[in-house]
Amino acid sequence: MDVIHKYEIDAHGGKIELPKGAMVLSTGVQNDKFFIWVITTLTAMQTELRRFKAYATGEVMDDANREFIGTVFVSSLVFHIFEIKGDI
Repeated sequence: MDVIHKYEIDAHGGKIELPKGAMVLSTGVQNDKFFIWVITTLTAMQTELRRFKAYATGEVMDDANREFIGTVFVSSLVFHIFEIKGDI
């Protein structure tokens, strides 16, 4: 069986431990904190480190190997959330 879980992410490119193979559904902001929601299985035992980073509109993107997750709005600011792929 599958389940959806929420994880806080570090907007500056922090690593988080997710269930191995978790699929990112979306991203959003709650109480001025960035989160992702993922689908995983109830029986997932193994975990893996993954890294996510927020870029503001107009900011130079220094990570070449990235996958777009979604866009979030914080007051008058707009951030674009990416998963940074490759070696952690």
